[in-house]
Amino acid sequence: MPDLSSTQDRHSHTGTLLGAVWMVVISLALFFLPGLNGLIAGLVGGYMIGSVGRAFTAALLPALIVAAGLWALLILVGLPVIGFLAGTAVTILIASSEVALFVGAFLGAVAHQFLDHPRE
Repeated sequence: MPDLSSTQDRHSHTGTLLGAVWMVVISLALFFLPGLNGLIAGLVGGYMIGSVGRAFTAALLPALIVAAGLWALLILVGLPVIGFLAGTAVTILIASSEVALFVGAFLGAVAHQFLDHPRE
């Protein structure tokens, strides 16, 4: 009999990564709708992910990647302290400005749980 737990774990990680990618792509595609772009991206990504905790992780992941990338870039040009401060500032800015993304991720994950897994 096949081991279903490993299949479910692999599927959940794939869903989280794919949901995060969708969040980033939709947010960038709808850049001309500030606030609403994050909400729509969060709804789609959160629904694809299906878990509130993983949806929040996926929503925060792009902010952390951008901050780490900025820090690494400024280290390469010899400004590690400025890179650290800039990376921290960008993380705080992105996290605070993307409240709609977090709300959408929460609502999408809850909708997934209620629509795809109805209570018996």
